[in-house]
Amino acid sequence: MAMTFRNAPVIAGAALLAACGTTGGTSQRSSGTSVTRFHLGSEIARGEVSVEPRFTTPAAGGVYEPGFGASIGNELATLGFKPAATPATSEFIATVDVATNTMLALQARAPGSPAIAGVVARPTAVATQLAVQLKRRSDGSIIWEGRAQSPARTGAVASSSDVQKLARALFKDFPGESGRTISVR
Repeated sequence: MAMTFRNAPVIAGAALLAACGTTGGTSQRSSGTSVTRFHLGSEIARGEVSVEPRFTTPAAGGVYEPGFGASIGNELATLGFKPAATPATSEFIATVDVATNTMLALQARAPGSPAIAGVVARPTAVATQLAVQLKRRSDGSIIWEGRAQSPARTGAVASSSDVQKLARALFKDFPGESGRTISVR
């Protein structure tokens, strides 16, 4: 296929995307917290929210402790969401998934998309990931979702302080730019 000026921007864009990857087997986002968010681009109404684990059994993956839900609830409260008096009647559900694994394994389990945009990770790089989906209880539609990742030690287990740090980064400047991965320090 001959290159024309018409497809030059496409080729230039592909070259720029390739430059965003990594070489030598290292992750470009090795420091700080990598945050990616998705939403519909419209104003997100506030209301009562119930924070719940994405997985209800340890066999399904991830870990969940009450402190994790408290960190998410606290961040949502600062944004104007109210804790639900009774979870079954809340207007919104915030599902929480916390896992520490290789970055490739975390990308495969992330809700919404198979990989974090712009991140190329070596198979052995380990990270802790917090993924949150904010859904309407009435119809189950996802109105916002995001994930935050930070480097972790091999064999590490996510702690409440890890999740609190990730939650703070995830909800910073809520709702955030949709589809863009940023680094939060």
